[in-house]
Amino acid sequence: MIDLVDYCRSTYEKIPKYIKRSFLIIFFSSLVVFSFSIIHYFLGREDWLPLVDQTDLFNWWDMTLGRYFTRFLHFFIFDGYACLPIIGKLFVLFMLSIASIMLGVYWRLPKNTLYYSLLGIVIILQPYILGVFYFAVGTEMFLVLPFFLMLGLLLCEKAKDFRLWYKILLLVCSALCFWFIFGTYPVLINTLVVIFIGRILIDFIIEKDKKLLHLISSHMYAIVAIAVGLLLHFAVISWLRQKGILRNEYNSSLIGMSEWPVRMWVVIKAAFRYLSCYRISFFPDFFTWTWTFLLCFAGGSSVLDFIREKCKYNKRVINIIIFVLLFSCALFGTLCTNVISKGTTFFRISTDFFGIAFFHALILAVLFNINRVIIKNVTFLCCIVLLWICTVQDFNIQKVWYFGFEAEKAQWFRIIDRIETNPEFNADKSYRLLILGATE
Repeated sequence: MIDLVDYCRSTYEKIPKYIKRSFLIIFFSSLVVFSFSIIHYFLGREDWLPLVDQTDLFNWWDMTLGRYFTRFLHFFIFDGYACLPIIGKLFVLFMLSIASIMLGVYWRLPKNTLYYSLLGIVIILQPYILGVFYFAVGTEMFLVLPFFLMLGLLLCEKAKDFRLWYKILLLVCSALCFWFIFGTYPVLINTLVVIFIGRILIDFIIEKDKKLLHLISSHMYAIVAIAVGLLLHFAVISWLRQKGILRNEYNSSLIGMSEWPVRMWVVIKAAFRYLSCYRISFFPDFFTWTWTFLLCFAGGSSVLDFIREKCKYNKRVINIIIFVLLFSCALFGTLCTNVISKGTTFFRISTDFFGIAFFHALILAVLFNINRVIIKNVTFLCCIVLLWICTVQDFNIQKVWYFGFEAEKAQWFRIIDRIETNPEFNADKSYRLLILGATE
């Protein structure tokens, strides 16, 4: 019989020290920055109903939107409860910290604590994440999905080292991870595209002697598992639509194929606009332009590496074109689900966390994989500046959220007090309250 205590201890000891140190730095940094939000019980516009009437495993609202797995985590881990104070966000930050470490492994970062820590901190501390926190009822479910995404991709990588039956088992588990992701929050398709293309891009930088088709074919297991996950998802969506359960909302209905080319051009323009004019509150222009500078710096440094490569001129030109195309495809991937969906989610920070935030991380991963001192120094200095901007804006958002929340509560209490002090008020009767004005 296996001694579980000894097994856990020996497994922990096998984890490299740089991984353990990086995890602690990422996790505790996020705890400090989001401590105010963790301690105070902030809620958003869609959280009251789940608090009054606790959502069950198969929440009808989510089923009608095609998110049929949304409440599984609440059921299995939180006993069916959503919006739990403190423990919910602690769990989310813990899982995101692990996911960022797994991403560093998948993107083949140099085995160094600093690189892994910076990658994870940059992903988590960007203010986009507070847009997801605003929808507290879905925070635990949506923000744990990057972990399952990375688990699926790493299982596909691991499958290369095993025999047939183990390969099949790992691929089945991987496909189930992807199906779970798509059936919970389809926006994660954007994240998957960015991360997967990012891996091919980094492989292309590291292994310049290999052809692009060879690099893509080396990830065939992942392609198959993703395809199976998508097929399972669309099969369930088709069944829900056939039964009349699925509603024709912006995020659950598709446009016709004849509209795809026009929409694709709209998405491409929107993706490139993210590099210059992300005009959203709490995102200063300097933040956007610093990332654009890092993108150009990463592109220019990689192009110089391709130019210095000892090979024929034509091959160097082709390599540069492929590099630019891969980077452009990764940027397009940040919004790729908008190509086929009825509505668009441009410049919406709650969904941008699952797109542009990971593209920013990809820029850093590319720079970390270029072995030149000047590049590493510039990247490190830019990271310090960006993290300071992110930290300041994160605290600023939490401050504004707190004052807004308190002001709304005070308004509600004033209305209740006026009703209860009315001479005609009877506590034994029920009353309907008519609200005039916008809800947002």
